[in-house]
Amino acid sequence: MRSLKAFLLLLLVVSIVTKPSMGGFEPIKRNNIYLTGLVEVELNVTLVNTGDVPRYIIVNPRYQFEVLRKNESEFLYHTSSGDSIVGTPGQTLLNYVPGFWIYPHEVLRVRFFINETDAFPIDLKNYYQPQCTGYGYIEGDVLKIKIPPTIYTGPICNVMYPQLLNFPHYLDPKALFDIKAFDVVVYNYQGIVKFKVTHNTTLNIPTRVVFAIAPPLLFPGAKVYGYSPAPTMNYTGYIEYLQETFWSTGEINQPSSIDIQNELVIYDISQDLLTSKVKINTAKTVNTKIDYPVWVVWLGDGSSIEISYKFKWGVN
Repeated sequence: MRSLKAFLLLLLVVSIVTKPSMGGFEPIKRNNIYLTGLVEVELNVTLVNTGDVPRYIIVNPRYQFEVLRKNESEFLYHTSSGDSIVGTPGQTLLNYVPGFWIYPHEVLRVRFFINETDAFPIDLKNYYQPQCTGYGYIEGDVLKIKIPPTIYTGPICNVMYPQLLNFPHYLDPKALFDIKAFDVVVYNYQGIVKFKVTHNTTLNIPTRVVFAIAPPLLFPGAKVYGYSPAPTMNYTGYIEYLQETFWSTGEINQPSSIDIQNELVIYDISQDLLTSKVKINTAKTVNTKIDYPVWVVWLGDGSSIEISYKFKWGVN
């Protein structure tokens, strides 16, 4: 898989025509418990040209964009078939490279986005299975159970726990907007990230999966806020929970009020995530330590969860 970071750099030179073909988007892969992850991003950026000459800003066409001035006719949009549509080619193409002009002493707002049309796939880790564990899989339209070829480990393998299936990519603001002209300044930016995880065997089987997920993108130096739904805990609390609940010899406490009949269950912090022992870290540690929110989720077949959060950064 191509590096996610490469798609988030705005300086990328490519050839393009008025209605170019991108050859489709990246393939969406399921992990071994039939989960897929897709990310949507929106960035609203304020640029300032402090110089006396116009500058043409080259744009990564993996992003769609809109220049927010006049009649908003300067844009690049994607279609579901993988094509791109360029508005006002005289302003948004130079040397057949997509981008836009910023004029002397202009303060310009630009909206970059990856939406549901071209959502970026996030690879979710396979759920680790102990060697003695049989597991279900789909063959054709039939659910089958793979049986391990041994009886020497006994009838019980382990206790199921919510494994973390992804980790954040940390994106520095300076790397996001790598503009080589010294007279063009990124004054501020703000935006939103949406991360959708879907459980789909295509058979609509009445089964559920339990797992943990983290934000796919984080921005050091930027304020990240407005998480929805509320996270279950932070990563440090998640590790403590595993150590105290599953990786010790003590008795495992069972949940007292979890309704797993619902297709989607998000554990709330007030329920102490299956155990009264866990200690929850405060949100203020997210930007000062290598820590981040974690969601623990039950998800039925054919269901999905979408988490979202906002971010903003600006020149002090």
